[in-house]
Amino acid sequence: MVFGLTVALLVKLVLNDRSLHWKHAVFAGVSCAIASMLFFVALGYFSGGVSTGSGGFNTLNADMLAFFNPNGTSRFLPNVPGMVITNEGFAYLGLGGIALVVLACMLLVGTDRWMLPLHRVWPVGVVALGQCQVWMRH
Repeated sequence: MVFGLTVALLVKLVLNDRSLHWKHAVFAGVSCAIASMLFFVALGYFSGGVSTGSGGFNTLNADMLAFFNPNGTSRFLPNVPGMVITNEGFAYLGLGGIALVVLACMLLVGTDRWMLPLHRVWPVGVVALGQCQVWMRH
């Protein structure tokens, strides 16, 4: 996820801000990927002898709707169907918290002073949507 946000920042700096040359951005992106792989190797991520069928994988997680799925704790909002809820992924904001998020988004879009121009934030949105699609398939 962090690597995806790094790539989004590099794309923004090259295409929108024009403060970084594309050759430097490619070098930075490749350097980050190599550094990540070296870090994984140093921690033994690619070493053998580890079973992929160990317990807890895909059950101790949080998905994209963790903030909005009440898991039976709300009087007003229903549960999101088809989701396996675990205590690890329970992060329900509550109806008031959700209302505050909606209000903040409305205020952010409603005033010209605080509004984020779409051309400056689209790389982050593309990465977030791509990661959401990957998570939804698993």
